[in-house]
Amino acid sequence: MRRDRYRELAEKNRIEIKRVRDEETRVLPSDDSLLYETSRMERRKQEKQEELKEYPLLKVMLLFFIALPVFTLFLYTMIKDTGSSSTAVVVGNTQPPEPSTPVYVAADDGDEAAEEQAKKEAEEQAKREAEEQAKKEAEEQAKREAEEQAKKEAEEQAKREAEERAKKEAEEQAKREAEERAKKEAEEQAKREAEERAKKEAEEQAKREAEERAKKEAEEQAKREAEERAEREAREQAEKEAEEQERSEEDESSDEQKVAYHTVQSQETLFRISMKYYGSQSGIEKIRQANNLNGNELSVGQVLKIPLP
Repeated sequence: MRRDRYRELAEKNRIEIKRVRDEETRVLPSDDSLLYETSRMERRKQEKQEELKEYPLLKVMLLFFIALPVFTLFLYTMIKDTGSSSTAVVVGNTQPPEPSTPVYVAADDGDEAAEEQAKKEAEEQAKREAEEQAKKEAEEQAKREAEEQAKKEAEEQAKREAEERAKKEAEEQAKREAEERAKKEAEEQAKREAEERAKKEAEEQAKREAEERAKKEAEEQAKREAEERAEREAREQAEKEAEEQERSEEDESSDEQKVAYHTVQSQETLFRISMKYYGSQSGIEKIRQANNLNGNELSVGQVLKIPLP
């Protein structure tokens, strides 16, 4: 009988599935061994996961080899169904087989049932493995996403806190600087106002002192001038009285000579006075002799004796 490698592969898969089930249902002798075996299996799983993470090509190849039996059984089933259909058509169109040709209908049915069973078990096994693998990958993916999300949220939270802290520090720094600047400006303003007030007071004080000094000086000057004027007036008055007394004495002593008294006005000279009283300049010498004058200088208000002819 010709060997069918598809059947052998299905049988091999069935034996492998049975062995895995037996290993799963086998009871270990103690809890320590169970814990040791569990920890070892977990370490192996973790190592495989790390290897798969480090080597993505290995993961792809593993998925390929897991899916290969399923694809092989599916292909074998299609080929067998196609061959059975062709055989059935040929048998229907030909004569019944010779009695000497044995027909193993029962054996074929058993093989087909075994193949169907192996195929079904292989498909279920592959499906379970695929589901477990998908579930495991989904859990790992969800775990990675959760870790990334948590990491991202933590980074964002830390970033927000850092920004808020930096903003708060900047606001406090700005507030402190504003307060210091306002304080400094207030101090400078107060200093300027004090300086201006002191300057203004000094100026006003100096002005008052200058005014008082000027007033005092003016008063003193006016007093001096008044005194000088009074003294001059007194002197002039005394001179006038003396002159009048002299004139009266001369009038009394000389009845024969007549004398006129002339008060010098502004812009008057000896020449004009001589022309007024004598009609010529010949009286200039007489007026000089009568008043004991050495020159032609006269002062306003001066009283002159004019000898009349």
